Amino acid sequence: MSNSADEQYFNRIEEHFGRRRGGPLVLSPKDWGLVEAWHDSGIPLRIVLRGINQAFDRFAASGPRPDRINSLLYCEQEIRAAWEEYRGTHQHRHLRGDQGSKGLPKASAHLRVVSAACRSAATNVHMTVASCLLTAAAELDEIERAAADGDLEARSVDRRANDVESRLRSAVKSLSGTDELNALRLPPFSPYDA
Repeated sequence: MSNSADEQYFNRIEEHFGRRRGGPLVLSPKDWGLVEAWHDSGIPLRIVLRGINQAFDRFAASGPRPDRINSLLYCEQEIRAAWEEYRGTHQHRHLRGDQGSKGLPKASAHLRVVSAACRSAATNVHMTVASCLLTAAAELDEIERAAADGDLEARSVDRRANDVESRLRSAVKSLSGTDELNALRLPPFSPYDA
């Protein structure tokens, strides 16, 4: 995705949320963090917009209220549900049955590389960031074992690896106040983004 496409993703979400909210709005840093997590997880713009619409529709259906939706956090559950539904029907259509009992050897190998990179990077950073990296490495090891054994479908490997990366990025950002993870030059966590 190009820089202008990235900007469009963020801008369209901000504009759409403001329109549905009924007034101008500057998103909070937490809201921008959510948008970034959705972007990093690969959630398509149309799915995010659909989730926002569903959240506002649900809010409106609950009857007249004096308050209004002030944060994208209110829409998070609907967006995640729309994303799960979309992925279940559209992405990675090859299921485990198509893989035979071989598992996902390429995905497994990629996850081993990323896990090793996290462990290696943990030796060169502050202890709190190192702890986050080691936790991510352990989670990737678990996903790798399940992928190697054929216990996970490709879409589950992709989703779980992206979730680990998003949680790591958020944790490192909250600890250091910067995106120190980019400086570590780790490979993409998802084997399908590599």
